[in-house]
Amino acid sequence: MSNNTKQKPSKHYQSIARSLNLSFFGSLFSTFVLFNMAFILIIGYLSLLSAESQINLYQKQLQVINNNIFISPIESGDITFNTEVKKPTTYIMNELLRPSYLPDVVYRRVRLGPDFDFGSISTYDNISYHVQILKNNQYITFTYAMNRSLQPFLVIYFTFIMIQGFMLISAIFKQSLKIKRTLHPLNTLVASTKDLQKDISNLAVSVDTKQLKSIAQAIEKIDAQKLDKQLSVSQSSGEYIELTAAINDMLIRINQAVALQTQFVSNASHELRTPISVIQGYINLLDRWGKDDPATLQESIIAIKNETENMKTLVENLLFLARGDSDNIQLVLESIDTHFLLEEVIKETSMIDSQRSIELVCDETVSLVADRQLIKQALRILLDNAMKYSDLTTPIIIRCAKEEQRFICSITDQGIGISPENIERVFDRFYRDEQARVAKAKGAGLGLSIAKWIVEKHQGTIEIVSRKDIGTKVIINLPLFNR
Repeated sequence: MSNNTKQKPSKHYQSIARSLNLSFFGSLFSTFVLFNMAFILIIGYLSLLSAESQINLYQKQLQVINNNIFISPIESGDITFNTEVKKPTTYIMNELLRPSYLPDVVYRRVRLGPDFDFGSISTYDNISYHVQILKNNQYITFTYAMNRSLQPFLVIYFTFIMIQGFMLISAIFKQSLKIKRTLHPLNTLVASTKDLQKDISNLAVSVDTKQLKSIAQAIEKIDAQKLDKQLSVSQSSGEYIELTAAINDMLIRINQAVALQTQFVSNASHELRTPISVIQGYINLLDRWGKDDPATLQESIIAIKNETENMKTLVENLLFLARGDSDNIQLVLESIDTHFLLEEVIKETSMIDSQRSIELVCDETVSLVADRQLIKQALRILLDNAMKYSDLTTPIIIRCAKEEQRFICSITDQGIGISPENIERVFDRFYRDEQARVAKAKGAGLGLSIAKWIVEKHQGTIEIVSRKDIGTKVIINLPLFNR
């Protein structure tokens, strides 16, 4: 009835794939642009503050007597100065750089060289920063050559850009393959429907060819925005009812996959915007109060450092899940002493929180064939969750044992627990139970998703038993010998 030759993708198939790829590219590219803008603004602002600090130290060594400038023995190859008439006041720059300790500033300006090119590192040598101050009734303009201070940053930044480009191309390529695999049944179905119509016509069988033609046309009209649109068929055509139901069921699954992908990108973008907003808020706080309040300055530095670390952790988790979805993580199997591994995880955890009581009850003879780093990562995630959502005064109990040819490990806490109706949902990406939000524990809701992926990659299962306000028990069940 149908041939086995490779079917050429239809125009509608290509339209759907193109729309999904462009949507994914736009979301990922926007995230990278947002990162780069925040990174450039923060580094640029801190570089100007550093430049003004150097100029401030230098201007203190100058003396103006009878409009003559006497140069101190302290010299700087990056700073030059000359006397000029008063320049126009730069109100915006002066407001932005109020945390600077440089006094009596009239004029500030960053100047680029005449041949400046954003894509060429060598042209950044001509960037200079000009500041005019009033000193002893004399206007002195300082010029600070920023090439030396910017060069290390530029090398790091352009390297970062190349890494982002590679990640972008790699992600688009993997996403394109994934979309192609997802939509392949749709393309095959269109071709098969057309072949079926032709074969039936050739056999001169008395069938409703108009109905087949209408089904083929309806499939061809489906695009990325109408994946949830159902096909319809007259109730008198029993065979076509079954065919249409199968097509509609497939469209529902494709639409669910697309919706999950869209939701994932939306949630990831939201979680990435949050730390950037916090960083921008503290920069505004520095702009307003940091100049005169050392406590505010220290608080802002600590907050920006913490949010940067949170952002790094979030990006690493997202990349891990993306690589896992693309099946690019291969297990490195080895024999693991489970008792020693658990002692190692507890010891490392105690270095972070020495006050927490963690009890280990484990059979010392159990060995497990698995990827040591991944299993250790899953155990860390579960132990970290137990610590986050339980009180310091209550112990955390880890038990492990061998049952038949399985390794069973449980981590039990006496914390806030999980609502029964939400236990299954805690493995969803970015989902956080209301109890966790009330407890204000840090996290993006990716840890349990990663732990579940690791366990299932080892052909195991993970189960949660929990009661609200009593505690939670997470049970890992793994085969001793991974095949």
